[in-house]
Amino acid sequence: MGNLPATEREIKEIESKLGVELPIDYKNFLLISNGYPTYNDAVEPSFEKISQIQYLKDLYPEIIEIWRNTGNEDVSKELAKSIIIAGKQEEQWFLLIPPTDKNEK
Repeated sequence: MGNLPATEREIKEIESKLGVELPIDYKNFLLISNGYPTYNDAVEPSFEKISQIQYLKDLYPEIIEIWRNTGNEDVSKELAKSIIIAGKQEEQWFLLIPPTDKNEK
């Protein structure tokens, strides 16, 4: 499916780089298919390879600023900690939002 599977090592490296622990179901997906492209013109986002995921704030900082400037501070804060895992150059994105508290899921 999609790409060759990601390795446990690649997953641990990106978790270390991002400073988060990825959800188990997402890690399982990566171990089966390291990303997954969209094969049609539908609006479903293509999932990125593990080496391509990154914080939204590093890719599109202006989006966070727009939300902040429109008085949506709560949305801005959530976007600032979001990791974009799909749809980087597409109409829709798929984001992972790490919990604020280490005891949250």
